[in-house]
Amino acid sequence: MSQEILNLLLGIAATIITGLISLGFALLTRRINRNAKNEKEARLFNGALDIIEDAVMETFQVYVETLKNAGKFDEAAQKQAKDMATKRIMSLLTEDMKTYIIANFGDLFEFISNKIEATVYNLKR
Repeated sequence: MSQEILNLLLGIAATIITGLISLGFALLTRRINRNAKNEKEARLFNGALDIIEDAVMETFQVYVETLKNAGKFDEAAQKQAKDMATKRIMSLLTEDMKTYIIANFGDLFEFISNKIEATVYNLKR
């Protein structure tokens, strides 16, 4: 085999290896970014759920139980409790959490309302 052919083959091999290394780094970077995005989204979602649960339990402990024990927990008090929990949740959610919920679930208040109802249901069981 002549030196020219050997040099040509080495050049081609070097180009292919360089391309594969670049592709490998690109795939690795994409995977890291995808995992970071998923982790961030998981933190936002789980953080929002924790806030909602905590606010509902706080409202239940401070407001609902007191009225129930006094026999005064009626439909108006129930609406008031939900409004209190919603206001507390809105004050605790970060802007990133709100943006994430809107982008992935649509209406922020509908999402919160549904999660409040689900949390109340779980508390009753």
